[in-house]
Amino acid sequence: MREYLADISRETEVWTADVPTHMIHFNGDRFLGPHS
Repeated sequence: MREYLADISRETEVWTADVPTHMIHFNGDRFLGPHS
C-alpha cells in the first residue's frame, strides 16, 4: 500500500483486502453501490 499512497488523490475512496496480492479498488461506490 505504501508504494501507492502518492498516487491516491485526496477524498478518493480506496479499499483493499487483507491479502497483500489483492487489488486496490478506487471509488468504492462504484463497486459497493447498487448494480445498474
